[in-house]
Amino acid sequence: MKRLFSLILLAIACISARAGAATVKTTPWHPVYVGIDQASGSIDGSDASVAYALRVDLRAPGIRFYTAPRQGSLNTVASTTSQFLLKYGLQAAINANFFAPCCNATNEEKTVLGLAVSDGNTVSAPDGTPGQNASLLIDQKNHASIAETTDTTDISNVFNAVTGSGIIVQDGLNVGADTPFGDGADPNPRTSLGL
Repeated sequence: MKRLFSLILLAIACISARAGAATVKTTPWHPVYVGIDQASGSIDGSDASVAYALRVDLRAPGIRFYTAPRQGSLNTVASTTSQFLLKYGLQAAINANFFAPCCNATNEEKTVLGLAVSDGNTVSAPDGTPGQNASLLIDQKNHASIAETTDTTDISNVFNAVTGSGIIVQDGLNVGADTPFGDGADPNPRTSLGL
């Protein structure tokens, strides 16, 4: 029996800390490109509490991942997500990896924090910094995994990789209490990845 692997990208825009008592509305999945479906959800129909999700079939024809290449004297040069999408002719894009200095996102050299790999070239090596070590690892055949990476992680087969703050669900269990997410009363937009 073949398993269908898909990557779920979820961009969350300011979900309220009181979401537990609210009504959540979701849309059905609908195709936007070959191998890519989209859905969204909102809390009480509010535009300020919206989540957008993409479901990517890793085996669909033409699906390929691309991450920001090494540029400049640091690791890379910042751009907005929309600018990145247009510059590289992509169908979908997300913001990934923390960076310094924060927070100007336009045409400024940045040091990438955590593992970043672009088309087989290491942009930033893993360093195991707590809260910046949950990596999406993709090989040249689009096989994906999510792992905590450290300075001893073997990345020889990694073709593209991005890193976020921490793993929140592992083997079906909520391990989010171990992940630093900031202030729950003052949430910020975030992106989540899942397999």
